[in-house]
Amino acid sequence: MQKAAEIIEIKKNQIRENTTVNSYTVNSKSKSLSTVNSKEVADQPKTLEEDIAEAMRKHNLPKEGAAMYIAELLNDSKSIKLYEILVSENKPEFLMERAHYVKEMDLQGKIWTHNRPAYYLGLLRRLGVKVKFKKTA
Repeated sequence: MQKAAEIIEIKKNQIRENTTVNSYTVNSKSKSLSTVNSKEVADQPKTLEEDIAEAMRKHNLPKEGAAMYIAELLNDSKSIKLYEILVSENKPEFLMERAHYVKEMDLQGKIWTHNRPAYYLGLLRRLGVKVKFKKTA
């Protein structure tokens, strides 16, 4: 069985290869492209979140695997329990997509602290995701 990281990276690269910036232009001769006044909807490419969800279903990736992958993306294996709780409370594909975003921002030098986990939790907080949990005795 492939590691979750390998599966997601393969899907991510496939998305990048299949989509280009200028693939949908106004003057395109493509029949699938709808016009401003058209009532038909053009086929939209899948989002990364949808591709992650599809890959998880296809390979029966457990939620623990998603938590491990998030920890791997954020270089934060010591907080695996937190990520397991987050995955159990929220959609794993949503969390994984945001973790990819944080990794990309860090690689581009846009996270000035280079603390991916802190940036990730702050991002989730801004998006309305509960990130603090109390222990039940």
